[in-house]
Amino acid sequence: MKKTHLVYLVRAALSAALIFLGIYIIKIPIPVGYIHFGDGFIYATAALLPPVYAAAAAAVGGFLSDLLAGYGMYAPWTAVIKALMAIPVTLLCRNNGFIARLRGAADRFEKRDLLPVLLSVVVSGVINVGGYFLADSTLFDTAAAAASLPLNAMQSVAGIIIFFLAVPLVAKAFKK
Repeated sequence: MKKTHLVYLVRAALSAALIFLGIYIIKIPIPVGYIHFGDGFIYATAALLPPVYAAAAAAVGGFLSDLLAGYGMYAPWTAVIKALMAIPVTLLCRNNGFIARLRGAADRFEKRDLLPVLLSVVVSGVINVGGYFLADSTLFDTAAAAASLPLNAMQSVAGIIIFFLAVPLVAKAFKK
């Protein structure tokens, strides 16, 4: 096994644990459900890991949190949705000056480097809202799925905010 592969594997495992904790433990109650930190952690680790590792960490962390929280019917859906959420971030943030600066690989970044980062987390938020709309439509009905849209959108916005707060910390933890 190559050393690089092992480093990414360990980082992915730590990321899965962080994502699990961010969903399962760190919750902010709202009238119907709660806001969690997990999506922000998914974006943060996806910005720093290769696609396969980021998607696996997101899927495992999300799946385990739903399973252990008693939402087993959502667990397979969550695994797929969270894995798909990681892909745009990891692809659009690769070789990005903003992310490189956080990793210590660049001295500075340009303002235009923020656009792909912001676009990636917005696209991932849309995947989150659309994925859970599909899940709720399948598990329940379209009316229930439509009723959950504003709350899922709120979760996606919270995930974007948490991402910008968490990514410097995760980048620091991932430094060699």
